[in-house]
Amino acid sequence: MSIIHKSDIIFKNSLDKLTPSFCPVCDFMISTELDVFSFQQYECCHFCSLRWAEARKESWNNGWRPRQDDIDSIKEERKIIRPIFKEI
Repeated sequence: MSIIHKSDIIFKNSLDKLTPSFCPVCDFMISTELDVFSFQQYECCHFCSLRWAEARKESWNNGWRPRQDDIDSIKEERKIIRPIFKEI
């Protein structure tokens, strides 16, 4: 079930915690089950959880977040990655 709220789609999952449409860290779309799972743990997408949260778990849980210029650098790299679609 999805709920439209302030031009944002919010996914309701089995843990009853609302997951936003976009990662609060990198602003990329939360689009996979891994993203939702990572949001439940770290309040960020799967990519950000692997890149920053897992490596600094204690600091992350205490509120540390990457600098904006580090986020911007990663966003530029991620824009280059193109999804591969296969015909079914």
